[in-house]
Amino acid sequence: MSAHEPSDADWPVHDLRQSLDEGLARGAMLLTAGERHLVQRMLRLEGPAARVYARLLGRKPLAFPLDELTVPGVDDVPAAVASLRDGGWVDHLVPWPLRAQLLPRRRLVEGCRRLGLRRSGRVTELVQRLTPHTHWCDTPFVRPRHRGLVRRLQRWAALRAWPRPEERILERMGVTRWASYRCSSGPGLHPDRRSLRRWEALHGALGAEQLSVDEAIRALEDGTGDAPARLSLRGTLRRALQAHARQTERTEPADAVALYERITPLFPPGTLAFRHARALEACDRPADAFDVLAAARPHVHGDTLADVLRALKRVGRKQKRGVPPSPPLSPARRRTVSLPYVRTDHRPLWRGAPEAEPLPVEEALVDYLSARGRPAAHVEGRVFRTLFALLFAEAYFLPVPGQLPVPRLAGPLDLGSPGFFARRPVATAEVLAAVAAGDAARRVGQAVDRWGEVRLAGRHDLPAELLVAVADALPPQAFVQLLRTLAVERSAGLPDLVVPPGAAVTVDGHPRRVREGLLLVEVKGPGDTLSEAQKRWHHRLLGWGLAVELWDVRPAG
Repeated sequence: MSAHEPSDADWPVHDLRQSLDEGLARGAMLLTAGERHLVQRMLRLEGPAARVYARLLGRKPLAFPLDELTVPGVDDVPAAVASLRDGGWVDHLVPWPLRAQLLPRRRLVEGCRRLGLRRSGRVTELVQRLTPHTHWCDTPFVRPRHRGLVRRLQRWAALRAWPRPEERILERMGVTRWASYRCSSGPGLHPDRRSLRRWEALHGALGAEQLSVDEAIRALEDGTGDAPARLSLRGTLRRALQAHARQTERTEPADAVALYERITPLFPPGTLAFRHARALEACDRPADAFDVLAAARPHVHGDTLADVLRALKRVGRKQKRGVPPSPPLSPARRRTVSLPYVRTDHRPLWRGAPEAEPLPVEEALVDYLSARGRPAAHVEGRVFRTLFALLFAEAYFLPVPGQLPVPRLAGPLDLGSPGFFARRPVATAEVLAAVAAGDAARRVGQAVDRWGEVRLAGRHDLPAELLVAVADALPPQAFVQLLRTLAVERSAGLPDLVVPPGAAVTVDGHPRRVREGLLLVEVKGPGDTLSEAQKRWHHRLLGWGLAVELWDVRPAG
């Protein structure tokens, strides 16, 4: 690879070589001698031939009509293709049915005219007419070879089952900035080549949506789809099985029950309990449905717990079986606020002031409070996720084995799990101690300057003034509890608005006076209700000593 900055035309070649180098370094032992030799030859491609080959591999179509193939920086594309063909990098072996699928409509019409076929209709109809025929087009096609080997190395380089090549482009354009860190070694990609080939067969079947239920279950049972980091296919397999079970439940509840019983052990406890119970109810087996829900109750929380409890109580009444109540949650203080309402054909809109632009209810309340001298922000959980990211940014990129295995990561692979704190006990404890000592606001301000526009997992584009104000207003011990919780749980359910400390103001509603200190506000319009996740977060925040209110917005007058 050249040490100088590539030209615009050579960036695709640069990106291809970089992926091949990184993939080869990570998984050379899984390649055959012939494959390694091919990769080394590929890395030595230069000039127009390299540009054309990188262009062919960087686009989705499997083949390209030669007379419509343009490559930046290459004046004589046919000559470059001829050079690639002589080297064994491309061929012209493209079946006629595939050619019909790859050509634009005008070329299909020309082919139909040439064969005397009807030329009207949709593109799919034109393709169907041409599929049985050959030699209806004179242009040669070009197909890149070794695409599978390149895709394999690109997956290894990014540690993604489906890589995102646009990330490199966005970084060069300045749209995205990634942190600079030393990659840490981690577990091997696959135990052996046989495991690799089984994984690739499963990956191909998933991509083509040709995987049967039995094959998906076997793959989860024997670990065929297991691989490090984002190469793992376990989540994709589970989602596919869930979707199939849900579809089966609509038409054949008995088959769905049998399927749920097979796949439940392959999911985290309680994940499928609600749907499993509904299928049992549809089969007139309420006693079994009750048992499934009761067994799942200790393992679920949030909105899932609410679904399970409602179903458990409903089925329990029919079975005359009692359901122990859950501990009560502390409710947020309710406030009614009146705003001018604008009726529309779509979502309801509100005005924060008589002549203001109609907005969704949360944004209208922000305008309403700002007009009264109390700035607010509609941030939901974004402000707290961003504070977490800024405070722990240094800990994100510590050289923990296996957690930063590739470049262009916004955070370590164990972020959001108990392992994040457990693997960095000194760094995370130091941050929590500083927050407990009241040093959070200063640290947040420094982190904003230190990390600039660098991508951090959980960070959102919010004003630095708002972040510092919230960090300064949060009681230290409450802030510590909040950070500990966000380290392992999702932020869904946190209040809609953050109202930083300011002067007390009055609103049109009851009660009228809004307190001076930090206030977290959940906003509900007519007909809206609190979710279980929101109730749970309100209970926590109130228990930590934070002010949380539920504002019911009603049309003025």
